[in-house]
Formats: sequence, structure tokens, C-alpha cells
Amino acid sequence: MKKYCAAVVILALAACGESEATSVISADGTTEYEVSRTGEDNRARISDAEGNEAVVTVGSDATGELDLPDGYALYPGAEVESSTTFNGSQGSGVMVTFAADAPPQELVEYYRKQATSAGVEIDTDARTGEERMIAGEGPGGLSFSLQTSPGGNGSTGILVIAQ
Repeated sequence: MKKYCAAVVILALAACGESEATSVISADGTTEYEVSRTGEDNRARISDAEGNEAVVTVGSDATGELDLPDGYALYPGAEVESSTTFNGSQGSGVMVTFAADAPPQELVEYYRKQATSAGVEIDTDARTGEERMIAGEGPGGLSFSLQTSPGGNGSTGILVIAQ
């Protein structure tokens, strides 16, 4: 897990250069880090010898990197700010940070419909002021959560789907 948390630090370092790749050898094995920057877009890829991989993309390229599971779609007109994908021996998942021209409640209903259609049982529905969070689990270890809050002319959201 520590390897994947390093992605945020690596993205920050990407601002200093165009592209970099390196290997780190530790007691846990070899981990490969690759960072690239094109204009305002940053991408970090971290992988290990066991086939685990994390890819973090920030900027306009994040939309192109987005790979939501079947049955899920980005809210119409939403702009992806960052996307993170994880694939490994213990499962896979995606985390998307986005902005949409809609109130939090509308985003909650949009994603609730997708989650329940995928068999997710929503067991958390929290409100703090105008902020909202829903979460639940589904078949085969499927995990879903959405956090939204007002921002700009609409809302910002963080969507996490893992299995």
C-alpha cells in the first residue's frame, strides 16, 4: 500500500520535469516508478514484480485514462480532474475526482441508480450541511462510495468503485 501512496508524491515531483522512470529495490522486491508530464497533465505509474499496478492521472488526460466498471458512467458533462486506477492480486478499482454542473443531490441520485443496478446495497447515506456521501457493497466484494459537495457552479465529487 505504501508503494501506491507514493503516487501523490511522484505526481508532485512530475511538475519539476518532463519524464522520469526509476526502480527501487527493497526487502519487498523491486518497484517500478514512471512519471511523465505533458503541459499541465501529469501521470504516474507504479508497478511491482507481483503484477500490482497503480496509475494516477491529473489534468485533461485524466478523462482519457478513465476506465469505469461496466454499468457505471461519468455524470453527463462532468469534467474529470484526476483519475486513479489500481490493479493487483487483491483486486482492482478506480477513484475519480470530478466537477459537474449539478447539485450534490442530483449526483447522489445519478450514482445511486447505477450502484443499485450493479447490485450494490447502499448502507451509508450521510449528510453534513450541503455535503453528501453514499456508500455500499455488492456481489463479489464490490465496494462503492461517492462523496459530493457544492463547488463552483455545481458540485465536486469523488467516486470510488473497487472489487
